[in-house]
Amino acid sequence: MFGKRSVKCPITVEDQKWISNSLNWINDNVVNIINQPTIEPTKQFFNWEFNGKEEDAYFALEKIVKYAHFNTNNFQLHFYNREEEFELMCRLPQKNNTMTSFYFFSENNNMYTLGIGTTQLKNKIDLITGITRLLCYHLLVNLKSMSVDAKEVEGLIDLLAIAFGFGIFIYSTMQSSEFFQHLSFGGCSSYLPQQVSAYVMAEIEMRKNNSKTPIWIQNSSTNFKSDFKKSMKYLKNEDQSL
Repeated sequence: MFGKRSVKCPITVEDQKWISNSLNWINDNVVNIINQPTIEPTKQFFNWEFNGKEEDAYFALEKIVKYAHFNTNNFQLHFYNREEEFELMCRLPQKNNTMTSFYFFSENNNMYTLGIGTTQLKNKIDLITGITRLLCYHLLVNLKSMSVDAKEVEGLIDLLAIAFGFGIFIYSTMQSSEFFQHLSFGGCSSYLPQQVSAYVMAEIEMRKNNSKTPIWIQNSSTNFKSDFKKSMKYLKNEDQSL
């Protein structure tokens, strides 16, 4: 007789522990993960014709706020082009503010500004992802008082976005090298490798008691599907062994 063959974890033990602990913190302090739906880039969630106009950003923000339950009463949008970028970077105060080539976030007298580079209006996925990341940055740094220099912020922005249900958008933008060319928040990268993101989404599915392959996976790339299924297989095996 042969013993039951163990299933290898597709990510490192360190990443696995960080994900589990961080999701517990998010669930206890930010949002009930189990109740959050997985948001998809479909008409069901974003019933709007995106045409690369400023109105697209206002609509995207409205929907993101609705799905993630953000409070944006003191928020405004600002659109800028590459010519304005350097001037904006020089003007922005350093504390609890951030700027990339595509987005910036600033706070002044309790008024928060989300800056969006006009080039990002051309891509629906990048636009929704960028706005979601800025809101997550604001939540962590300004509402949860995390230091922008803290190591915990690295990756936590993406993890929080996934917990809010925007995982499909997160891993979709990973494939855009242009999007990530200058992407950092307060000097900390918010990039999670695809394998890690797939594991995060698998663990969230298991927390929801969804042991079957979800329908939203159909819109994923072949590589992401493979990473997600490996993670689900490992987590199911671990669950059964308890």
